[in-house]
Formats: sequence, C-alpha cells, structure tokens
Amino acid sequence: MLALACVVILVAAGPWSLAEAAAERDDAFIGYSERAAECKDRLENCHGKAKHDGCVRDPYNMRTFCPISCGVSKCMSTGTLKVRHRGSANQEDTSIFAQRWTAGQLGLKGAGGGGGGGRSHFRNLMLGGEKLQLSSLGVGTYLGGMDGRTDDAVAAAVIYSVASGWNVIDTASNYRWGHAESAIGAALDSLLAGASVRDFLQDGEYAADITRGMLFISTKAGFTDEALVRRLVKERALVRREVVDGHCLAPAYLRASVNASLERLNLHTVDLVYLHNPAEMQLQGLGKAGFKAKMVEAFKALEELRAAGLLRHYGVASWDCFRVPPTDAGHLSLEEVVSWAREAGGDKHGFAAIQLPVSAGMPEAWSQPWQVVANASVSVMQAAEQLGLAVFTSGPLGEGDLLKRLTSRLDGVVELRGQSTTAQKLIQIARSTPGKNMASALVGHKTREFVMSNTAVATMEPLSESDFHSAMRAVRAILSEGGAAAAGAGAAGGGGAGAGAAASS
Repeated sequence: MLALACVVILVAAGPWSLAEAAAERDDAFIGYSERAAECKDRLENCHGKAKHDGCVRDPYNMRTFCPISCGVSKCMSTGTLKVRHRGSANQEDTSIFAQRWTAGQLGLKGAGGGGGGGRSHFRNLMLGGEKLQLSSLGVGTYLGGMDGRTDDAVAAAVIYSVASGWNVIDTASNYRWGHAESAIGAALDSLLAGASVRDFLQDGEYAADITRGMLFISTKAGFTDEALVRRLVKERALVRREVVDGHCLAPAYLRASVNASLERLNLHTVDLVYLHNPAEMQLQGLGKAGFKAKMVEAFKALEELRAAGLLRHYGVASWDCFRVPPTDAGHLSLEEVVSWAREAGGDKHGFAAIQLPVSAGMPEAWSQPWQVVANASVSVMQAAEQLGLAVFTSGPLGEGDLLKRLTSRLDGVVELRGQSTTAQKLIQIARSTPGKNMASALVGHKTREFVMSNTAVATMEPLSESDFHSAMRAVRAILSEGGAAAAGAGAAGGGGAGAGAAASS
C-alpha cells in the first residue's frame, strides 16, 4: 500500500514500526478546522479514502474534493508544526522503487507490468560513488503561473507521477519564484512515509511505502530573489555589486538560497543543487580568469553545504555553454569545470551532474564534438561519460515550439510508430539520447491526461542507438522542410542566455 503522510507527520531519523507509522497517519487527520468554503471535504468518506491511498492514487480529484483529509496546505490548521523530511536518494530504496514499477505495483494499469519496457524505464547510474536507479523520465516544474491553482496542479502532478513510476523531480529556486519548490514540498508531504525503506522493515519484508530514499530531487541556485538579496545586503553578508543582472554566485547568496529552497521543499537534504546558468549569465562579463575564480568559490560554498548534510551532490544547469563550439565566447569546457570542482573539494568533490536542453531541435549534446577531454574532441555526452558525470536533459518539447512545428508530421518516422502522439514521439527521442551516463529526460506536465500519456512512453523500450540516429535523420529532414531559417530557429531554441535563463527544465 502506498502510504499517505500529511504535513504534520514527524519523519523520524531512526527506525519506524508499521504500527507507529499507522498511528501517526491516523492522528494526522484529527482536529483540522475548515478555514474557507473551498476547504471542505465534499466526498462521502473522504477520511477513509485518504487512509486507503486515495490522495496518492487520485490526487487531482481527491485534493479538490477532500482537501482536509488530503492535507492540502491552505486547508491545514495554522498551528501545524512542520518538520523537514530526512534522508536522500540511495541505492536500496531506488532499487525497490524500480522493482515495484517493473512488477506493475506502481503506475497506470498495465504500465510496467513485468514487460521489457518497464525494466528499461530505470537506469543504473553512479553519482558520487553510489549507484542509483533513476527513471528515464523526470518531472520538470518550470512553466506556469504564480497562482494557487497552478500550485495545486503541480503538486497533484508530482504525486501522480511518483505513483506512476517517476522518481526524478527537478525544480529551481526561481521557477515560478519559489512556487514550484513549495508545490513539490506539498506533494512530498502527501507522499512520504519515512526516510528509508528500512524504517518499515518487519519480519524481513518491506511495506509498500514511498520513502525519501526512493526519490531523486534536484533544485538550482543562482537567479536571485530580491528580498533575499536585500536581507543579505542589510546584514552585510553580501555586496550589491555581486549581483549581476539578477544573478549571483557569491557564497553567502548560494548558502541562503539553498536553505530557502530546503525550507520550501520541506527537506533536510536535497540530492542535487545545480548552479543555474552560471556561464550564460556571468562568463563573458567576468572573463575566463574571473569566471573561474567565481566558480571555484561557488563550488567551495556548495562543498560546505554538502559537508553539513544539506545537499548530496552539485552540478551545472546550462542552456548554451555546453552546446556551442569552442570558438563561441559562451563556450564552457566540461573538463575545466571538473578541475575547478577538484580545486574546491579535492578528489572526492561533489560535482556529479550537468543539465542541458536536448531535443529533436537541439541535438548538439550528442551530435557535435565540441568538448575536449584528454586532448581528444568529443561530444558533451561522451565528455560526461569520461568525466563520470550524469546528464539530465531538459526541453524535449521545446517549450511547445516543437509540438507546434511537428504535430502530425512525425507519423511517417518508422522508429517512432510505437508512440501515438507527437509529444510522445518527441519525449521518446529525448529519453533515447545515446550515452551511457544519460540519466533522465525532464518533462513538465500538470494534468492527469498528460501524466498518463507521458508515462505511456516509459512502458516502451528506448530507441536503440542505430534506430535513434535513423529517426533523427528523418526528423531533421522534416524540420528542414520549412527552410533554413526555420531549422536554424529550432536549433537555437529561441535565443541565448536571455531566452534560456530560467528554462533548464
């Protein structure tokens, strides 16, 4: 049974028995007052449905019609004590999550189901010396308005995605100006029953609960929150000139930003913190030497947070810098970035991953040998493999642009006939990106229908490398039919740092 835990659940650091966990869940539903007309359970036996995982299995309806029983934040008592969820993604928990998907215990009816596609939905990746099993599709949370309706749609989508076999969740401090992180925090309060599956070990068997250790959660720091900047300036922890066009890599700001993110996410530890578009925002202004010095100091700050247990790994989320040739002023050498991390944290540094857009319209990560590792020219995907970095990709639908340009035009691509819709075909391309260190393709969605449709892709085998290249030749030909100008616009993704500043997922 998938467990439902509300905001008031105290996540214990030590082992938890099933009886204790059940008692706390029962107590969590007692004593809430209705604070507004919308905060009223409207379905018969909301409490019973919630206890039997209704809030997890059917979050869209249950959070609307049973908001009190499902612990929707705006309906909670003002005196609720919040305690951050402890733990981080680990090998044992992610492995059990993947096994459940493969056995069909998670997901849509028939999804996974023990078939080959279900097994290939999860990938074994080494991050910081630990093997994790991560879903080939991850939940992105970039787009949307800063309103309560969007917040709850995102929370419901995260809940439904995890219940459907997705264990990678990506966000950023500036996505919807903190609303994205808060929505994820609300979802985690409904999902998580404890830190690790070992909390629920009884008679040699694990309970079917969702634990913190099953989920890989990443966020980003760099784009500034003006209120946070003003506070740090007032406290003389930050000098205003360290903020460049709404972006800051100063150690004091990064520490404050990560702590604010953890508070919104309601987490004790986040699995991965990316520096958010650092090269796009500051490389050319600082110059190569100045940028290196700034990055080393930023990495040192992240190493301190890592030593304090607030984050497990860190990385760089980018838009252009890993997709442009060495002759471009915005180019960044991945090998050099790793050397900066080594300078900041030694041989056991925490730099473990990169994120960049990869789609049918942005193929540079695998198609162009624009990185140099050990004096050999290689693609970004190859460079990441040689340097031991995981790669998370963003923008499979080109923020909707590719959908507009390619709707119904990919039906003749033989390798993509297993997918019904254009969106599914584009997502299949992204998750099939060749490279041993390819982790997850991040996809944003907010409705039940889109979660179901996107999850259907996970039940299919990714394309083999030969089929991928064959499909991409056909897709690029279709994209070029509109003329060189249209194809160029697709490859550029709508612009440089400004266009991609907040669009890493």
